[in-house]
Amino acid sequence: MQDALDASVKQIEDTLTANIKGAVDVQIKEALSAKAEAEKKEADKADEKFKSFGEYLHSIVKMRRDGVPDNRLTYLDSKGNLSKPSVNAHGKATLVEGTDSAGGFIVPTIQNMAIINEGLESAIIRPNGAFAVPMVSDNLSYPRVNETNRTASVKGGIVAYWQGEGSTYTESEPVFGEIKLTAKKLMGYTKISDELMADSAISLDPFLRREFAEAWAWFEDIAFLRGTGSGQPLGILNAPCLVSVTRGDTDDTILQDIVNIWSRVSVASRSKAVWFMNHENLPKMILNMHAANTVTNTYGAQMLWQQNIYDPVKSQIFGRPVIFTEKMGAQGTVGDIGCFDLSRYLIGDRQGLTIDLSNQVYWTTGHIAFRFTERVDGQPMVGSAITPYKGSATLSPFVSITETS
Repeated sequence: MQDALDASVKQIEDTLTANIKGAVDVQIKEALSAKAEAEKKEADKADEKFKSFGEYLHSIVKMRRDGVPDNRLTYLDSKGNLSKPSVNAHGKATLVEGTDSAGGFIVPTIQNMAIINEGLESAIIRPNGAFAVPMVSDNLSYPRVNETNRTASVKGGIVAYWQGEGSTYTESEPVFGEIKLTAKKLMGYTKISDELMADSAISLDPFLRREFAEAWAWFEDIAFLRGTGSGQPLGILNAPCLVSVTRGDTDDTILQDIVNIWSRVSVASRSKAVWFMNHENLPKMILNMHAANTVTNTYGAQMLWQQNIYDPVKSQIFGRPVIFTEKMGAQGTVGDIGCFDLSRYLIGDRQGLTIDLSNQVYWTTGHIAFRFTERVDGQPMVGSAITPYKGSATLSPFVSITETS
């Protein structure tokens, strides 16, 4: 009887133990599931995208001025270190790595693409074939062949021979060089009133994106065209490889000038070249090239210059696009006309656009100052103009016009 009783009691104890363990396991599982769900929601919240550029700017204001953290923001300092906002002992937002004078908050990918896309409508260098590469450090070395003369060799020193049977091979080798890009800092700032930022941050989005995009495209283009190479990119019009063609007339753009420029563009570049002209050249192009003095010139001009009256953007010379821009020299001056193969212009992107602010500079007037920073460099990929195999006039992917002799 005692054995039976002990067995019955043990069975009851085992059952209770199993039930309790099962209940505890369920509770633990539910608790872990709830914790995982909460962590997922928090992570999702941190990964939320800004709905607009205006919302992104407003978040920076809240972070810097009011100390309100926003995990969607990422800070990039001038050394490439990334950090996220955190909360200090006083409950205010701060940055893990601190800040420096050249850093800023990275423009989110979606917003950055929106800025780039809008900027490309007014940019003339990047969207017309320039070769852009990322820079993983402040300096980038890019290989090139040092070629200046094709009368006896190609590619800077390669010579080929028709080899007779049993004859000795003749050695030849190209001369390689390198392009050295060093990240240059492009900075700008603007100010917005506290009231406008607080009341209209979201509605400011299309305006801010458009204005910032066009401004950034403007300053990049000026540097890629006219930069000195000292503290800024080396521009096409200041590059050693530029071929300059003497203007035939001090005032007017004439057929012969266009032909002379085209004749100096490297043959390999002609299928990719784009014409750039100051906008004041448009009347001269139409009047002088279509009202040439002789029948021959008239027909030649009409075949050469193809003006699309319905879409001026699609005008062509020698079958290549023509872009009218005020960024080229004033009409009748040096560099007002050029023909460039931009696939031979190298752009190194070190740091995309970052934005930061200070409300201390203009605190007496109730304004917020936004600072914009980009680090980039650029220069032509060829070191000099090339003497062709046959012919005395040098050729280049970059040709422009100069004053009369």
